[in-house]
Amino acid sequence: MIEELRQRLAAVGVTAEEVSPSAITVRAIHDAVGDITIEYGEGEFTIKIGSHYHKHFDSQGDTSMELDNITYFISDFVTEHSILTIQCRGSEVVTARLDNTKSGEYSVLVPCRGKQSGWSRIASLFRANHKSAQSFKWSGPVPLFHPHHSMDDINMQKLAEAASQLSADEMGDLVSELEKRFSKQDPNK
Repeated sequence: MIEELRQRLAAVGVTAEEVSPSAITVRAIHDAVGDITIEYGEGEFTIKIGSHYHKHFDSQGDTSMELDNITYFISDFVTEHSILTIQCRGSEVVTARLDNTKSGEYSVLVPCRGKQSGWSRIASLFRANHKSAQSFKWSGPVPLFHPHHSMDDINMQKLAEAASQLSADEMGDLVSELEKRFSKQDPNK
């Protein structure tokens, strides 16, 4: 299966080399992005883009369709039709998203987290290791003000600056209001 995928990628102009009988790699053109590695095992393909992102494709169904989907997914990124955005808290990747700028399709990897209170969410804005984002095309990092760059890190900074101007009473009111709103969104409360 991995050889058939390598051949399909070659047919759309993507060169992948075999690194093991169950894995192929498309070598990075920019170190910040990293290689694309495709592994096959236990009935599924796993695609890794550098150390940032991975996605699983289950090959239990129509194998030909899965290979088509994987070929499209990889060629779309390599031809720079997709933007990879990584969001971190400190050095830990919190989420990664691959957005197709033409079709609007996307794939997301979000690690599971424990429930956070409203206060914890507010307090996290003021920690030294605040959330930041960086976006990439296959050719490398996307400049900060590029139309497809995530603006979440800029918006978080603006929110933290605005919140830092609040008095202790105003901050307490804000926390109370947010806790009310978050509890309305959580059906377990």
